[in-house]
Amino acid sequence: MYIERHIEHVVTRIAKRKPVIVLTGARQVGKSTMLKEVFHGIRYIALDRPLVRESAKDNPSLFFETYKPPVIVDEIQKAAELFDYIKDIVDDKKAKGQFFLTGSQSIKLMKNISESLAGRAGVIKLLGLSMRELTGVKHSEAFLPIQKRINIMEMSGINFNYANITTCIHKGFFPELYETESDLHDWADFYSSYFQTYIEKDIHDLLTFRMNRRLLNL
Repeated sequence: MYIERHIEHVVTRIAKRKPVIVLTGARQVGKSTMLKEVFHGIRYIALDRPLVRESAKDNPSLFFETYKPPVIVDEIQKAAELFDYIKDIVDDKKAKGQFFLTGSQSIKLMKNISESLAGRAGVIKLLGLSMRELTGVKHSEAFLPIQKRINIMEMSGINFNYANITTCIHKGFFPELYETESDLHDWADFYSSYFQTYIEKDIHDLLTFRMNRRLLNL
C-alpha cells in the first residue's frame, strides 16, 4: 500500500527546472518508492545489486548507453564514478528531469554533488511519514499556531487524539511499519534489524570516509 507523500509536488516542480534531482534521506523512508510512483515509466536502476554496481564502476560511459535518461538511479553514492558522466550528459543535452538520484549516506553523497553537479542538481530531503500523511490529510503547509491553520486542520475531520499520537510516536514513521497491521514485537524486530544492517554499517562507512579524507590532507 502506497501512502501519498506531501513532498511529491516539490519533486515534480523541481524536475521541471533542473536536469538532476537528488533525493536524500534515511534508509527505508521511501525515496525510490516515491519516485517510481510519481514518475511512471521511467527506468529504475538499483546500485545495491552487485552486478549492476560493478558495471557502473567498471565502465560508467557504457552504463548510460545501456540505461539512457530519463532514469532513476537508487543509492548513487555506491558508484561515485557516475557523477562526472552525469555532468557531461546534462551539459550536452540541456534537458530537464534527466536523472533522479537517491542516496542515504548524505556526507559522501553531497561531496560528490558539490564537486560534479553544482548548479545542475536540485536536492530534496525526504523524512519519514508525517502524521498528516498517515491520516490522509491533504493540507501540506507548515503548521502555525494561527486560527486560519487551525481551522484548516479541524476541517480535515481527522482526530489527532492522544492515543493516536502516542501510537505513531511509539511505532515510528517508516513506511514498512504501516504496510500491514503490526504489534509491538514487529516494531522491535524492525528497529533491531534496522540498527544492525544500516546504522552500524553507515557509522563504519562514515568513519572510513573521514579517515581517508584526513590521510589525503596530510
